[in-house]
Amino acid sequence: MSLVVLFLMVVADGLVPLVPSEAVVLAHASAAAAAGWPALVGLGLLAAVAAFLGDAITYLLGRHLGTTRFAWQRRPWVARLLQRTGSALDRQGVPLIVSARMLPGWRVAITFLAGASRLAMPRFLLASALGSTLWATYLLGIGATVGALTGAGPIAVAAVSLVTMAVLSQAVRWVRGRRGRRPARRAIRARAGRHTRPLPVALIDASRVARV
Repeated sequence: MSLVVLFLMVVADGLVPLVPSEAVVLAHASAAAAAGWPALVGLGLLAAVAAFLGDAITYLLGRHLGTTRFAWQRRPWVARLLQRTGSALDRQGVPLIVSARMLPGWRVAITFLAGASRLAMPRFLLASALGSTLWATYLLGIGATVGALTGAGPIAVAAVSLVTMAVLSQAVRWVRGRRGRRPARRAIRARAGRHTRPLPVALIDASRVARV
C-alpha cells in the first residue's frame, strides 16, 4: 500500500469510524523500523499530520452542521450518544480530546461535538495536535516492537499489535477502576465512622462488672 493511500485512510478515519487506520499504520510500522529511524520518523509524521487533518475536518463539520440539523441525529439512541458525549466533553474538555484519539469510533463523536459546542478553535487544534502525535507514536512503538520480536509479515504484525493494544487498554481500565473505587471505599468508611457513637460510660462500667 502506498503512503498516499495510507495518508488518505488516516484522514478518512477522522470522519468515518469504520476505516481501519490503526491496522494500516501498524502494518507499515515494522517495515519502517527495519528501514531505519528516518523512515520510522517519516511514517510517524505522516500519520500524525493525517490524523490532525481528519480531526480538523470533523471539527469544522460539527461547527457548521450542529447536532439537530438531520433527522438521524434526533433518533433516540443517537441523541443519547450525543448527550453522553457532550456531558463528558463539558466535564473533561481538552484532556478528553487528547485521549479520544486513542478511542476508535468515539473520537469522531467527541471531535464533532467539540465543533458543534463551539469549543475555541485554538484550544481544539492544540489538543488535536497533541493527541495525534501521541496516537502515531503509540502505534509505531507497538508495531515496531511486535515486528522486531516476531519477525512476522505486515498483516500478522497488525493483528498481534491490535490484540496487544486491546490487552493494554483493558489493563489501564482495570487499574483506573481500582483507583476510582478506593476513594469511594474511604468515603464509606469515613461516613460509617461518623455515625458510630461511643457507648455510654454506664454501659461500659456495667459490662466490666458483668465480666467480674
